[in-house]
Parts: sequence; structure tokens; C-alpha cells
Amino acid sequence: MNKAIVALTSLGLVSLGVASLQEDSAPVHLYSANGVHVEALGACDISSLEAHCWNMDGAPDSELTTRIKNALSSNNQEISFRFGQKNVFLVVDSMGNQPSLMRRPQGYINTVYLNQNGNLRLQLARIDPDEEKGPVTLYATIGGLPGPTSVDLNAAPDSTATVGKTTYTTGTYRVKNNPPVPNRGSFEPYVNSPYGLRASKEWVVAIGTSDSSNSEGYPTFAALDKDKKPITYVDRSGAPVTSLKFIESENVNPTRPGYLPSGNIDPKAKILPAYVSPTQTSVPGAFTLATDIDPKSIAYYRITVTATAKFNLGPFPVQPK
Repeated sequence: MNKAIVALTSLGLVSLGVASLQEDSAPVHLYSANGVHVEALGACDISSLEAHCWNMDGAPDSELTTRIKNALSSNNQEISFRFGQKNVFLVVDSMGNQPSLMRRPQGYINTVYLNQNGNLRLQLARIDPDEEKGPVTLYATIGGLPGPTSVDLNAAPDSTATVGKTTYTTGTYRVKNNPPVPNRGSFEPYVNSPYGLRASKEWVVAIGTSDSSNSEGYPTFAALDKDKKPITYVDRSGAPVTSLKFIESENVNPTRPGYLPSGNIDPKAKILPAYVSPTQTSVPGAFTLATDIDPKSIAYYRITVTATAKFNLGPFPVQPK
């Protein structure tokens, strides 16, 4: 479950409860939730020989200056400059997932990651203060955060399950026989599956969704048997195979299932990792999943949704006081 989100604005520390900050919300100095900590520290004027930093109030910040100098010099890190322009770098500190930083509505902004004590914590976002009309706000997104509790969707057609605010509906399935490929035997081993492999037979399952835009996060699916145990391996016909049978199979490479110890794909593997993967086929309100598991063996689909935090970070003073 989502933990409380805490934000630090110019008015002080504010608790925002379990709801995520909105894209159009007021900028904050600090975002902290779900093990992620993102903080706007200030800005720095950095040249090839010197650095001078100031905090979010525009006051000189000797501590930040020392931190930036140490991070740049200790790792021989390089940062880029624009010739003929002033180069000021907005400084963002983060722990946990790294945020993606953008300008709105401009979009892309040049950023540099600084390695500090073996951790990529500091990000520098370059601006030209002469081009700015005032303080700058960055638009930050952080993906892969914990979402709602996973839910098991019955595999029978027309079954429904709700994850967070999104309802998913099981549709029907169809068989997709993968054609043989010349000089590669009777199946095509190279596909866009999680393992780069597929069985000679695949199934495509239709799934309905009430969240057409994935605004609440991106779902992943795992196949479960009637006892709600994950199906992890299958034979070439799509029948589930136990981990014991898999480990007993010939030419097995436990660290890379379906591959030879040499690292090459094993075209003779009789047992493959099971997968349930979204395809590129989707329309508003529905999408399809591809699987090498015979749907007759699937009793449930476990749906897990990761959340994405979106918030405005700043405002950063582009000039010191």
C-alpha cells in the first residue's frame, strides 16, 4: 500500500496523505514517499576551475558548494557547457528511484548524474539564467513505485477484478501458431518476450480495462494454477512443468533458462520459462497478452500495478541574491 507522501514547500512541511501530487500542483522542495526521497537543493554556477552554489532561497551555500566540488573532482566527472552562454546547474538530490526531470512546456532538459560515494544521488540540470524570466520549476516523474495490492483475476471469460480504481475483464483467447523459420528448425526462438524465446505455439488473451490511458500505472500479469501457485515453466505444448522437471532437463543453464552454458539460445530445449507479456495490440479499453502457457492450465492472472509519481520541483532561483 502507498505510504503517506510528505512535501516541503516554501510554507513548510506538508503531509499529502496517500494521494500522489498532481502534475499541475504547486512546486515543492521535497518529495518523500515509498522509500523515495527527492529534494531540490539549489543551483550552482560551475566553470572548469570553480563552483559557486546557492540554496533555494538564493543565499550562498558553502556546504552545497563543497559537496558539488567533491563530487566533480573525486570521480573525474565531466559536465558539458554551452559556449557563449552562462551555464547554471540546478541541483537535485535523490535517494531510491531516480526521477526523470523535464521542463514544462519546453520538454527535455540536459541533465548530468554525479556519482557520490558510489551512489548516483545528485543530478545537475543545466539552464542559461539569461534566458529565464524568473525562478525555474522542474517537472519530475518517478516510475516503478509500489502500487495497490496485487489482485487475482479469474481466467474464465467475463470475469472481473479491480486493482486500485481500475477494473480488468478477462476476454477469450486464440491460438497463434508461430511459423517455422528456415535453417532454425521448427520454431522461431527470437521474439519480444521477457526471455527472448517462445514455444512453437502461443496463445493471445484479450483483457479489458477501465483505464485506457494507464493513468494509474502499468500492470504486469503472472499466470497462476488452480491452487494460485505461479506457473513458471512449460513444455513445448504449453503444459506447465515443475521446477524439479526443469532442473532435471538436459542442457539446462539455471542462471539463464533456455540458454546453453555458452550463452547461445538452445534450439533443442524441451522446457521453457513461462511468460505472460503484453503485446503491441491495444485499443482504448482493451489490450492483449501473449503467453506460452496453454490457457486451459491458467486459473487466475495475478495483476500487479506499479505507480508513477508526478510532481513539480522548485522553484529554483537562477541567480544568487
